[in-house]
Order: sequence, then C-alpha cells, then structure tokens
Amino acid sequence: DLSPLGNELALPGGNITAALRFRGETATLQDWPSDQGALLIKSAATPVAQLEAPFTDGTRAVGFTSTETAYIAQSAEPGDLGADDFALELVLRAAPGATIMAKRTELAGWSLAVAADGALTLELADEQLTVPIAAQPLVPMAWYHCLFWVSRAAGGRAFCNARPGPATMLGELGSLGSAEPLTVGGSDSPSAGSELAHFALFRTPAGGLGSAASWEAASRQRFAELTGVAP
Repeated sequence: DLSPLGNELALPGGNITAALRFRGETATLQDWPSDQGALLIKSAATPVAQLEAPFTDGTRAVGFTSTETAYIAQSAEPGDLGADDFALELVLRAAPGATIMAKRTELAGWSLAVAADGALTLELADEQLTVPIAAQPLVPMAWYHCLFWVSRAAGGRAFCNARPGPATMLGELGSLGSAEPLTVGGSDSPSAGSELAHFALFRTPAGGLGSAASWEAASRQRFAELTGVAP
C-alpha cells in the first residue's frame, strides 16, 4: 500500500473501515479494482493511467480528459448508500466543469462535480429533495485532499485541505439508493479535465459519524497524514 491514507477513518467514537477504496496506482486502461474487491471497468472514454501524484514516489493518479465517463461499475452495488450516513474522501485536481464520480439517476443518488465557480460539490438526491454540499472554490488543477461528511442528524460539510466549506442542513433527506452503476470521469467539455489519486467511501449507520464538531479535527488529521504537515 503506497498511499499514506489507510482504510480506516479515525473518529472519537471509534474507527470506520472504508466500504470502497480506489488507489490510483492500481488503475489500468481497462479496469480499476478497489481494495475491497469491487471492480470498475473501462467505459466510453479511455483514462490516462499511472500519472505521478503528490504522495510518494510510487503513488499514482488517473487522468480524465473526455466528456464521456472512463470507468463504470459492473453492478449497482458499489457506491450504494441507501439511508446511511457516510464520508467521502478524495485526493484530486480538477478544472471547473469536471465530473469526478456519479451514482444517480436524474432524481435519485449522488454525484461529485466541480461547479463553474470551482467549488467541488457533492449533490444528494432522494427523488423528492436535492441537496448540494459545496467545498470552498478550488484553484483549477491544483492538488487537494477533500473530505465530505454527510450525517442525517448533524448535516453535511466539506473540508478541502482541512478548510471548511459552509455547513449544510439535510432536512428530511431520504434514501440515496439508485439502480445506476457508479461511474468515474466525464466533464462539460474536453478542457475540463481532472486527475484522481485516491477515493474512499466510509459508510456507517445513522449517527456513526458522531458530532459535526469533531469533523474538522478528523479532516486535519487525514490531511496531515497525507502531506506530513499541518494545514
């Protein structure tokens, strides 16, 4: 394991083990296996594999330069969230207009994309309600570590390089279940590219993420583990 970020997210109430974890060094032009066994296979576009990434000499990233998706899951199970609480962790760089990941129909599921203002945004939809959780705007194609926290009781918030975005109340957000498979890559235009070096999904029953007051410290700790420095 070449990445400094492990499979466990440490919280005051105990560690949470990743339900999905994709590392850039394991990706190929044909597929991308997760540490847990789930497999993404090549979709419409061809990814750029084994790009250098800012971890260690052996860590790699995957590049996406097409408007089409590059990988797709073999079933609807990977990335399914239902009504659970969860955290999403990414190490990436991207331009406005880039889609990082998506698992949703038009009405239900979740997606991660970079808005026109540069804010990396997680959009949640339950067929009745759509809620965006936005990070602070990112510098185009600069590397970031981002953690999105989603708790039905405590709300949602994003931390990129440990700096908080606005707190978001989730209201009566229901199940995010979607029959669509998880996809990676895509953009509004070919110039809106991105690179992804690490993606992890930490899924837990409602309440498992603890208090929102603990999220900033946990995000700072993960950023420090990645970079070796405090934010």
